[in-house]
Amino acid sequence: METINKYFNTYFLSIIVFSALAGSGISYNKLYLIHILIGLGIVYCIAHYKNFNLFINKIQRETKITTILIFFYILFSSLILYPSQDTIKYSIIFLHGLALIMIILFCSYISYDTFWKKFNAGFLTFYIINGIICLLEICTPFRYPWSRYSSYHISLGLSPFDRFASFNLTLVENVPTGFFYNENALCLFLIIALPFFIFCFDSKYLLVANAFTFLIITMANARLSFIVLIVLLIILTILFLCSYIFPKLNVINKYKYLTFGITTFFFITYVVTDGFGNLSEGHPITELNTYHIFPHLKHGITVTDQSIAIRIEQIKNALYFCKKQPLLGIGGYNFLQKTASIGGTSKFNTYDLHFYWLQLLVELGLIGFIFYFIWLCIPIYTLMITHIKHHNKINISILLSITIIIINCPAVGSLHYFIPMYLLWSCLFVQAFTEKWE
Repeated sequence: METINKYFNTYFLSIIVFSALAGSGISYNKLYLIHILIGLGIVYCIAHYKNFNLFINKIQRETKITTILIFFYILFSSLILYPSQDTIKYSIIFLHGLALIMIILFCSYISYDTFWKKFNAGFLTFYIINGIICLLEICTPFRYPWSRYSSYHISLGLSPFDRFASFNLTLVENVPTGFFYNENALCLFLIIALPFFIFCFDSKYLLVANAFTFLIITMANARLSFIVLIVLLIILTILFLCSYIFPKLNVINKYKYLTFGITTFFFITYVVTDGFGNLSEGHPITELNTYHIFPHLKHGITVTDQSIAIRIEQIKNALYFCKKQPLLGIGGYNFLQKTASIGGTSKFNTYDLHFYWLQLLVELGLIGFIFYFIWLCIPIYTLMITHIKHHNKINISILLSITIIIINCPAVGSLHYFIPMYLLWSCLFVQAFTEKWE
């Protein structure tokens, strides 16, 4: 038992962070590696029920109440109000996310002194391997098997992705996806990670992460991610000016701000002036990526322009269902079924609602949305108060990452199954409850 405890305390957190970030990138059919690790984590918590009971007693009372409320409300919605295979799947995914949060919280309770060291080990290992995969996808014919553009979907128990069958597939032939199912999820992860590189790592790591993020955003044609980068630069500029005017605040190091600010400004200027379009025809980037940021400015209508139109149509459908069933919603994952019942969305009648917070409102209703909102706002408020007292760099990183995920969510399909989001919520709860572990 002592040997198991030693290995668990030493390696488990790093491994579970890695697998949570990888998500469906290490899986077979519907079984992910993270599901197995969550199961092992639950077994470990049960085996150490005395420590786990002490841990539960130290969690904020308001958080326990809101967690119980959202937990039972989702079960009520899935099993009683709208029982179906989709709603049950919705509740299972949320329970997995909740279990991941509790396990990581318990890891921080056991050994907070080494928590972030182990967390960063898993995070950086994933970031480096994911980066290598992305570069291979950009520069070579290699395609990660779990990508939606891979030809190995069927052998992995997944359905092939054929949404672009009627378009020129060379448009997406070398679009990177890394460990992620699609490029939008990859870009969201990279931008969420940027605040941690800005505040918690050396400038040299920030420079590499920033340049890599710019490359992926351009190759993926992630226009909303590009806009979020501009917003992040504006926020950091405001924080830098506040630190300059009020030195005691000391929010951001000037060297890191200059590193991020100059490279980001260069990237924005390069993209807006169609920098990649001006490269020679023989350049690998122009050969592998035939459409760029804001392609309609030069090349007319493209696949991505149509995807924006579909997103707008889905939002209109969601608002229609909100008006029809405002309090209790239409049930988790029932949006696609309901959309199909009123005629679908163009020819893409299986297109996810690309707006997570609106999805919560339409599927869980106003009651479920309020429960979820309060559940997150309690630790956010606690974290803000803690940051004012201690000026913790991790706290400001988490708050900025949450801001990014709020703004950038329309670029990605349902965030409900985006496991890195639950990992971010885990970091939020860990930092909010740090003082209670002492």
